[in-house]
Amino acid sequence: MPGEWLIEALPGERRAVLVEGDTLLELRLIRDETDPVQTGAVFGARLRRKAGPNRAVVDLGAGVGGGVEAYLQPVPPALSEGQLLAVEITRPALPEPGKMKPAHARPALGATASAPGLITPAPEWVPSGAPVRRVERLPAELGVDEALDAAVSGEVSFPGGLLTLERTRAGLVIDVDGTGRALDINVAAAKAVARLLRLYAIGGPVMIDFLGSDAKADRVAVAEAFDAVAKADPTPFERTAINGYGLMQVIRPRPGPSVIDLLCGMRRNQWAAESLALRLMREAVLARGAGVRRIHAPPEVAAELSRWPDLLARAEVAAGARIEVLAEAGLPGYGHVHVQPV
Repeated sequence: MPGEWLIEALPGERRAVLVEGDTLLELRLIRDETDPVQTGAVFGARLRRKAGPNRAVVDLGAGVGGGVEAYLQPVPPALSEGQLLAVEITRPALPEPGKMKPAHARPALGATASAPGLITPAPEWVPSGAPVRRVERLPAELGVDEALDAAVSGEVSFPGGLLTLERTRAGLVIDVDGTGRALDINVAAAKAVARLLRLYAIGGPVMIDFLGSDAKADRVAVAEAFDAVAKADPTPFERTAINGYGLMQVIRPRPGPSVIDLLCGMRRNQWAAESLALRLMREAVLARGAGVRRIHAPPEVAAELSRWPDLLARAEVAAGARIEVLAEAGLPGYGHVHVQPV
């Protein structure tokens, strides 16, 4: 894998990007500080109910937000409702529009539980395949903020057209639009889609609606353009041929939430309150000025920040100043950070 991983570590959210020169190849958001239910973490859990012949729902405890559930598979044969056991997370929860798919877990060998709650945190996520360099701040010219904004808006431009991304519970749907010769638009779109799937770590089913074409040779050329870019991505994929209506389906592994899933949560093309809270915390740490950093936020965003007193304390250390959170109803936008100019 070419390039270099750059990691910006700030309280609450670490941003990691794989870059080659000035090109952004992959983007990851690591939020294990706000959500400890990550792959590899071990929890004490209480069996809540059976959900099938060899599947059950377990409660991971109030320590992860108050009764967070996970699916357990396999289920130890002697386990009965209400009993405690240690479980290892095999897949974190997956947010989808209007719904949260619970995490998956399995019995943790060699661990015992005395109460529901976190026993062992997940191993620190470390990128592989390229050198790693930790930086104080990611270079603005990489366009990370712009890439995050595009992930939420669901609109990504490419030469000659526009991709519109729509999350559904069945998977991601991508619509292709543009002006000019259909083949040229579709080829450029296919390359852009392949790059986006890698950039945002999108997994599961993806349906791409290209401009329709009656010419089979043109449809093959578009699919081959997708393959040529997608093969540079270490993540395996399967795809269908493009039919006469311009539809192609791509299937990729989904070991966890994509960048879009994390940013939007259970909303459609909107920032989740948690994402806005982390964004404002980051802005407070990076703000230039003197004295107290005051975060002005809508009530639901301020409520998210209030859940993380330890993170706010760390953010104050990183900022070298006190941070105050002010909830303001009717605040335009997502909020802002006020600091006295030097």
